[in-house]
Amino acid sequence: MAECENEACPNRFFHLRCVGLTDDSLPETWFCSAACRQQGDESTNCVCKKKRTDIPMVECCNILCQRGIWLHMDCVKLQSLPTEAELWFCCCSCKTTGVVRSQTRDMSYRHSKALLFQILGDMIRHDAVKENDGPGMLMYWKCDLPWLYANHHPKYVTLGHRLIAGQYMLRYDGINCNV
Repeated sequence: MAECENEACPNRFFHLRCVGLTDDSLPETWFCSAACRQQGDESTNCVCKKKRTDIPMVECCNILCQRGIWLHMDCVKLQSLPTEAELWFCCCSCKTTGVVRSQTRDMSYRHSKALLFQILGDMIRHDAVKENDGPGMLMYWKCDLPWLYANHHPKYVTLGHRLIAGQYMLRYDGINCNV
């Protein structure tokens, strides 16, 4: 699996085969599109707003950092890089008010967790259909509409919207169930 480095990417994980990559050709940092690259580059700017490759950068562990998540070591007056296990914050406000960034970069774990969440959702949907739980099925359609829209499935967005709005009512005419 390839993970887009833009944390705001709507489709975070991709099959290598689907994006034309192999394990050997996967770069250290990879973006799925030019828009994600631009958005990802904007989020990694330091307070100095300069793209310098000669000085190492350090990551603030606060996801909501206002100064820029990645900062040059000399801009924050650090002498050495913090260790992997060490939480580093760029300022006192980040330390006291922020949400701590996950320290794990294990893509297999993150993909497995996302897949497990998807499977559990599918199991719950299946139970709602099996038990003929109309309100439960409608709830899942409502939850799925943003995903369907973001992944360019206009047919299902239209059908889901009509279903939720009540335009498609199933009628039993004695022989068939008609829409």
